Amino acid sequence: YLFNAVLGGCLESLYDILTTTRYADEQAVCEKYGLFPAKEEWTGKILFVETCEEKPQPALFEKEQEALKDRGVFDVVAGVIVGKPQDEAFYEEYKEIWKKTVNNDQLPIVYNVNFGHATPRCALQYGAMARVDMEKKVIIFS
Repeated sequence: YLFNAVLGGCLESLYDILTTTRYADEQAVCEKYGLFPAKEEWTGKILFVETCEEKPQPALFEKEQEALKDRGVFDVVAGVIVGKPQDEAFYEEYKEIWKKTVNNDQLPIVYNVNFGHATPRCALQYGAMARVDMEKKVIIFS
């Protein structure tokens, strides 16, 4: 099982922080104020990530994933909790993109967890300690 603090959020929001996709000055503002955690801050954490209600097409989803990969996030996290996509849109496609982008069979990834934008909604607290038991399929926050 995994036991550590969680860090993450909505994939599209994380991507927006790293790029100028939504607002021309967003990347500069986020860099100025250090809004995206440094690689060291991800080390050993359990990444939680989910998609928004916009249901990004698989090509965009992959591009958003690549932004996290380029920052080295997948190299240092202890595991990943993936939120259930809205209406389970593109579930299989997203899962294949996760496998391709992460490209590490040793990194535990739990898919289709009920948190974030999809119903039933559940908010996760940044920095909360989580125990993720892959065999029992249980996640306990403390």
